[in-house]
Amino acid sequence: VSTQSTWAEEEVKTSIHYFRRAADIMYFKQDAFASLKKLFLAWELIPRLTPNDERDLLELNILRSIYYSLSLHRTSYRNMADQLINRTYELAIKFADFREHNELCIISLYSAALYCFLMSKWNTLEMFVEPMTKLASENSNPFNLFLSHRIGYVYYSWKGDTTNTMICNKKFADIYLEQQETLINNRYAVRLRIKQVGLVAVELLNRSYYLMGRFNDFVQLQNRVSDNPSLSQDWHQDITIITFHLYIKALIKNKTILAEYSKKVLDQIDSKTASFYTLARGYLGYSMTLDEKYEEGIEIIQSATELEESRGGANPIFYYMMAMAHLENRCYKDAIKTCEYVLSIDKQKILNSEFYRIQACALWSSTPINDNIQMEVDNLLVKSLEIARNQEFKLLELRTLLSFIKYGGDHEFIMECTVKIQEFMNQVSPLPNECFKSVRELAEAQEFINKLPKSN
Repeated sequence: VSTQSTWAEEEVKTSIHYFRRAADIMYFKQDAFASLKKLFLAWELIPRLTPNDERDLLELNILRSIYYSLSLHRTSYRNMADQLINRTYELAIKFADFREHNELCIISLYSAALYCFLMSKWNTLEMFVEPMTKLASENSNPFNLFLSHRIGYVYYSWKGDTTNTMICNKKFADIYLEQQETLINNRYAVRLRIKQVGLVAVELLNRSYYLMGRFNDFVQLQNRVSDNPSLSQDWHQDITIITFHLYIKALIKNKTILAEYSKKVLDQIDSKTASFYTLARGYLGYSMTLDEKYEEGIEIIQSATELEESRGGANPIFYYMMAMAHLENRCYKDAIKTCEYVLSIDKQKILNSEFYRIQACALWSSTPINDNIQMEVDNLLVKSLEIARNQEFKLLELRTLLSFIKYGGDHEFIMECTVKIQEFMNQVSPLPNECFKSVRELAEAQEFINKLPKSN
């Protein structure tokens, strides 16, 4: 009986091995659905093995691979994936103290945490942050630290904790800039798309410097990229980065570059299920609304948003583009409705300052002004200002200050806004002219200051 049992167990192990090999092949052929199917077949065989550490390690390896594939095809097996998050966490923590399993554990935690991020499971994501930080710091492996800081970044960004967001962002961007070769040569680098994630880390830092009005840091970071030939080449060619560049182009409303870059992304991505495809579609739609094609553009943004929502949640930038397009085309009720919706759901809080500001501008523009309406407008602008200041986003703060001068009713506070704008402009005055031309808030603020009486 013992021999038969051993033979049966070896058969099960062989079957699991073949399912995993087949899943790997499908994964590298970009067929994530087929890969997941094979992995779940392998996982379903695990209970047939003798319960021991060897079995648990095999299960953890399978779970890790499941969450790899789910990052590419997150609509599949969603119920199963949700149920297995805790099991992945439990097994990773079980083996975390064994040095030889350190990398397996942190990558398993990372893959499951990334799934939580993609599916907007923020409360579940929270439980991964501390153990990943602890595991990564114990052996100071740059690859593990990189993964840990990336999860820290998305978590603190959702929490609206600017200080920790920037700490994590700078750390995982610096690791990529300084140890790019080490990271890319790791055996898991291709599966975890480390090159793309590293480029995004640098672009996110770039974006934060921009939003914070830290233009000298912004320029220095661009120079660090330019001084690294391989990084610079990736920077200008990688679809991931081109898509992220669109964020700043949307903020400065550069419709020509928005349209050009969006089409470039859409031409190079085959799969319409890819997040970058829908993001680029959204940006293309927004560029059309800036080019007097409002109805056609808004339809494209809405269809891209709906597709992302069906996958587990759309990036707030979709709603931002929609709200801005409504506001700029004087569809004020739609702008208010979009802002109210996005502020009512649990999303990353990075753009909430803008949603309150847009809502205030739309309300003021669409409603006959009386004391109550003016008070509501002022309250919305104050909320916008508080969030921008808490997040240290000087550029968004400047944008709200300028809106306060146009739409605010508190004349004493408007005078304070004028002083703040002048202070900010004095801080950035050594900047080259290109910054003032390309950053519309600076141009608008400069125009406002030029109109002030010289005695002030």
